Amino acid sequence: YRCAVSIEGISDLPEFRAWAIKQSAGDSLRQRRIVSRMGPVSDQDLSSISPARLASSADAPVLLIHYKDATYIPADQDAIMQRALINAGKVVEVLELPAQKDGESDSSVELAMLAGAVAFVEKHNPAN
Repeated sequence: YRCAVSIEGISDLPEFRAWAIKQSAGDSLRQRRIVSRMGPVSDQDLSSISPARLASSADAPVLLIHYKDATYIPADQDAIMQRALINAGKVVEVLELPAQKDGESDSSVELAMLAGAVAFVEKHNPAN
């Protein structure tokens, strides 16, 4: 690939799992769902497959897109990935979009996301 785009990606699996469980405080069903989706694996095992831990393997520019004040995937997941890519000497850009409520969509924000992604791809993978 000549470039990659991540939209609200999870970059540190153990940290995300801990955050998600904390967010579901008191809701045991939600906690069980989180754990079941990620499997009964250790933080060490999750770390070994976390994108941020594998940033040095990236061989193309990366665009990280997230929504400000997101509640489903926290924006700090992009910050973790951005730091990892920068520390690995990789090319990375970030596009932060205005906040939206989970499950709701503002067409102008969605268009801005698509325009940003297309511009990034055209920049790093031109048609000619």
